[in-house]
Amino acid sequence: MRPPGRRAQTGDHARLQLRRVAVERYGAALLAADLPTEAILLLQPFVADQPLREAARATLMRALHAVGRTSEALAHDQSYREHLAEELGLEPSRALSELQVSLRRPPEVTPPTQPPATAAASYRHGSPGLQGMAVRYLRTAVGNVIAYGTVGSGPSVVVLMGWISSLDIIASGRDPRSSVLDRLTDALSLTLYDRAATGLSSGPVEDYGPETFADHRMTDMVVEIVRGHWGIGSRMLGDLYRPKLSDQAVLHLARVFRDSAPAEVSAAYLEATYPQDVSKLLPEISAPGCLACA
Repeated sequence: MRPPGRRAQTGDHARLQLRRVAVERYGAALLAADLPTEAILLLQPFVADQPLREAARATLMRALHAVGRTSEALAHDQSYREHLAEELGLEPSRALSELQVSLRRPPEVTPPTQPPATAAASYRHGSPGLQGMAVRYLRTAVGNVIAYGTVGSGPSVVVLMGWISSLDIIASGRDPRSSVLDRLTDALSLTLYDRAATGLSSGPVEDYGPETFADHRMTDMVVEIVRGHWGIGSRMLGDLYRPKLSDQAVLHLARVFRDSAPAEVSAAYLEATYPQDVSKLLPEISAPGCLACA
C-alpha cells in the first residue's frame, strides 16, 4: 500500500525541478538577448544555492565576462573545479573546460558570447563530447521503448550504467559518471542506454531481472525505504554510492537518482539486482576493461 501523500510529494519535486530548469534557461535567454547584467542578477543567487548545476554556472561565467568581470568568471570556474574534486572526485565537463580556456584569451580573439544549449538540444544538434550524443529509440519484444545513445569514435563499447540512469542528465554533465565517459569518447565509441521506465526510456516494466529466492535483510530494508520514501532512500543511496561526501554532494546525487527514475522502478531494479552474483563468470570475460582501452 502506498503511503498517503506520496503522489503529492512526487509532484512537488517535479515542479521544483522544472523551476530550476526554467531559471537556467531564462538566464541563458537573457544572455542571448544581450542582457548580461540581468543574467548575473538572476544566476548569482541560483548558483550559490545550486553549486553543482554546471549549465547555470557556465552561463553566469559568460555573463560576467561580457560585462568585463572576467576575473570573477574564472574564480567561479576554479571554485567549481575544487568543489567537484573534493566532494565528488570528478572533473568539469569538456564544455566548461573549453569555456575556461576561451575566457583566458585576449579580447580580440574571444569567441562571441553564446548561451549554453540544454542537454536535449545539445545532443540533437551534434555538439562535441557527451553533448554530441545521438539518441535513438527501439521497441522491445514486450512493447517497451528503450532509449540508447551513441557518442565518441573508435572501437565500439557498450556501457552498462547499472541500476538507474538518464541519458539527458548524463549528456548535461549532471551525472557523476559524465566526466569519465567524456574522456573515454576520445578513444572509444560508446553506446549507453536507459533501462525501461528510467530516463528517456518508457515503461511499463514487465520483468526487472532474473527470478531469485535470496533473502538479505539489509538489502530488503534498502529496497523498502526506496519504494516507500524515495527522498530519504535517494539520499541514503547517494551516501552509500560515494562515502564521506558532504551533505551538499549527497543531495546532488540524490537529485540525479530521483530525476532518473520514479521510486517504484528504482526499488524494483534494486530488488532484482542485489541478489545477483556473477563472480563465477568473471574468468570467462576476455574483453579489456576501460583503463586498458584508454
